[in-house]
Amino acid sequence: MKHLIILVCCFFIKAAWAQPPVTQPSPDTEQQIENITENNADEETDDDTYLQSLSEFSRNPINLNLADAATLEELLLLTPIQIDNFITYRTLLGKFLTIYEIQAIPGWDLATIQKIRPYIMVSQAVNLFNAIGSRLKNGDNILFVRSTQVLEKSRGYKLDSSQATNFYYGSPQRLFIRYKYSFKNLLQYGVVAEKDPGEELFKGSQKYGFDYYSVHFFMRNAGIVKALALGDFTVNLGQGLTQWMSQAYRKGPDITTIKRQAAVLRPYNSAGEINFHRGIGITVGKNNWEATLFGSYKKIDANFVAADTSLLEAEDIVTSLQTSGYHRTKSEVEDKGMQRQVAFGGNFKYRLYGLQIGVNAVQYQFKL
Repeated sequence: MKHLIILVCCFFIKAAWAQPPVTQPSPDTEQQIENITENNADEETDDDTYLQSLSEFSRNPINLNLADAATLEELLLLTPIQIDNFITYRTLLGKFLTIYEIQAIPGWDLATIQKIRPYIMVSQAVNLFNAIGSRLKNGDNILFVRSTQVLEKSRGYKLDSSQATNFYYGSPQRLFIRYKYSFKNLLQYGVVAEKDPGEELFKGSQKYGFDYYSVHFFMRNAGIVKALALGDFTVNLGQGLTQWMSQAYRKGPDITTIKRQAAVLRPYNSAGEINFHRGIGITVGKNNWEATLFGSYKKIDANFVAADTSLLEAEDIVTSLQTSGYHRTKSEVEDKGMQRQVAFGGNFKYRLYGLQIGVNAVQYQFKL
């Protein structure tokens, strides 16, 4: 009987495809990430966009025959001079035929090549508009779920709700859910839901579930359209003197973090509830010029004080903007979404070899 079972099983043998190996970051890249983390250890942030970008580029490496300066800047592994040398080399000598050509780029030493090698490749161009259906279905789907809790309860959970106004309505768990679809750095969309410790879930002040939701759709390199953002996105202009929403790092042992480097428009799908725009943005470009326009409308938290009805010219005022993102207590819930923020602006830049000239404009309006 035993031999008969073995014989029957042989007829059901099926080839099994092994999972392709995941490209691991080089030791130099891991060291750079550690250095960045150490130099910014005292700055708490919910923005993990950079780590998401590295993970995405490791799964879908950057095509050097299509890459522009903004894409290479997102790696934070190259200096501005090295990026300019790359653009100049490709402009003068044409498309790359093999990955080993990068050894001939001026300023790209062995250490630079070792750091960037896991995130680049040389291949034919992938057109977003060819078989658009497959672009929407054949990408990578990633679902990330995280739940954390501090075992020792804070004072806000222990207060008597009938006697205190600063007690926490919800449970001490923090819940974070993120779904993201991406196709070869050309198309990306996703949704984020988060509940902070002390906030309610599907009851009370949060009848619709989580306290914070974020949705985004982002497309790159579709002809003259270099970037199209719908939903939540960030805008980065003027090294932060005008506006910088992506994560910025302090000076450290690696000189690539001294100058802030990021695309003007970037998709946003992190847990932070403050530093992003909600609306539409588009970047168009051809040859050496590039232009960006964006518009945003969202409600932000603010401490609202109603007008004194005994005064004839009294007005409702906002005394401060709340940036914590917490909605645990009665006062925090009352401050939620009290201020309307309208923002719009744009950027135009012209690049010629190592020279770049640009103009930035941003306008903010706040309404009750």
